[in-house]
Amino acid sequence: MPHAQDEARRAELLVKAEAVVAQGKPMEPSPFGFAATGFDTRAELFERVKLTIYAVDTASGRVAEAARRGDDFAATSLSVALTEMLAWLRGLDELTAYVWEKAVTHLVRQRASQATDEYVAGLTSPPAELTEAAARRNHTGEAHSDWTLALVPKGQYLQRGELHGLRWLAGKLLHYGPLPVAELRHWRIGAEPRWKWRAADAVVPPTEKEQRPKQRDSYESYLCGAMSSERSCWLTILSRSSTSSAGY
Repeated sequence: MPHAQDEARRAELLVKAEAVVAQGKPMEPSPFGFAATGFDTRAELFERVKLTIYAVDTASGRVAEAARRGDDFAATSLSVALTEMLAWLRGLDELTAYVWEKAVTHLVRQRASQATDEYVAGLTSPPAELTEAAARRNHTGEAHSDWTLALVPKGQYLQRGELHGLRWLAGKLLHYGPLPVAELRHWRIGAEPRWKWRAADAVVPPTEKEQRPKQRDSYESYLCGAMSSERSCWLTILSRSSTSSAGY
């Protein structure tokens, strides 16, 4: 009797095994828990932009906190914070350029460009690079190629030269790690010292091979040179979310 039961059990298991084989390889569990970003939908792209702006904003806050420190580790803390913030700023520039070129329609770019040109035409003394951009568009009929120009009517504008200078810094910090890119200087005799961008040669020796010499030139001109304004030269751009131009 036990033998018969064993045979029956074996037959039952064999039938079940054959059924499992017939069903084939089971499906793997679906992944979950990933961020709602990607390339498939506009909603995913919009989420990427929002998260990047948030990252720049929070990283800028850490730069401001480091700049307010008065202990012996203030400079080190600021270098680390700047490394993060500039990396995110560089990423935002790349992402927004992609959105402007690939995700925004031609009609929207044209409307935004027209709004910029009309705003610039109403300024008493517009910056030369804005009048030049308007003249190029008037000649070619094409929308502005630089996404930053779409911010002009909103009173928020970061000069491309200044942005190139910041991108040069970002590249150096990502390649070499935290570097002493800022130093304390007295705005005037008797005033509290403030953080200022250092000269390019003080950040990276000129003996180091330069991949983007034009960006280095922009850093020297727009951030710590003769063309730099009080706003850019003294790091005040890093302590607030907006980038309002001093010329507006």
